[in-house]
Amino acid sequence: YTNVLELSLQDSLILKPIIAQGGSGIVLLEKKTLEHQIETHANTLLNQGYIHQEIIIQHPEISKIHPNCVNTLRIETYIDKEKKTNILSAVMRFGINNNFVDNINTGGFNISVNSNTGRCCNK
Repeated sequence: YTNVLELSLQDSLILKPIIAQGGSGIVLLEKKTLEHQIETHANTLLNQGYIHQEIIIQHPEISKIHPNCVNTLRIETYIDKEKKTNILSAVMRFGINNNFVDNINTGGFNISVNSNTGRCCNK
């Protein structure tokens, strides 16, 4: 797959299956290889529901760590009885190799983030 930084926003699209988890079944459609991708994925694409997402370009400093996907910050929260939002945990997720997803199930990794400072840390 192409480096995410090299993709034109009009030339690519991410398709995420509605009923999947763990990064499985995600398809990166690219204009330059669309015909081949349709041949490869036609049955699945026509018979499953997908969420369509535009490609976004992440900050160049984060791309230095892994440029082939958008590496994500995940924050788990809950709202208490007083309607106050509380942070349970925060992690920065990164993909590896040529993966275009940052999911741990596809070999990615995550680093804890201190929710008070916003800095990556060891737990």
